[in-house]
Amino acid sequence: MVIELRLADARTLEQAQQVAADYLPRFNAQFAVAAAQPGTAYRPLSEPSQVEAIFCFKYLRTVGADNVVNFAGQRLQIVAEKPRRSYAQARVEVHERLDGSLAVYYAGTCLSTTPAPAEAPLLRARKGPRGSPLAQTRDRVQTDAIEQRKGREGHLNSAQTRDHIQTDKITGH
Repeated sequence: MVIELRLADARTLEQAQQVAADYLPRFNAQFAVAAAQPGTAYRPLSEPSQVEAIFCFKYLRTVGADNVVNFAGQRLQIVAEKPRRSYAQARVEVHERLDGSLAVYYAGTCLSTTPAPAEAPLLRARKGPRGSPLAQTRDRVQTDAIEQRKGREGHLNSAQTRDHIQTDKITGH
């Protein structure tokens, strides 16, 4: 076509359209082939909703232990349904549709999803005393009792200390 435009010395859009109108009938007469069978070669779609599953970008992902799929900075929570309560570690297909929406498919079935909450920060043990305030108070009271006995009776070994603490608990002193 480019050669035809150059040979015709077409310089404007109108000239190019005229060259194409003259060229296409000659081209079709030279290269056209009659169909082996009459009718259309296209198959009709079985379901109209199938179009969204065909014209989209598809990506494989593995579902996390929390039933969440990460995709392009987004987190999709898979909703638990009858046939399968959890999809943890399952391979799923994420469809990014042309309108920008996302869908998650497992074994050809579209799963229900909701936006997942932000990922929780990783928890680490902190330095310092742990336990409930009640346990900390009990430990402090026991330590104070030991210190008082040491002051009154001199140095006690651990067995004697345990015996004295038990005695204190029983007598209330």
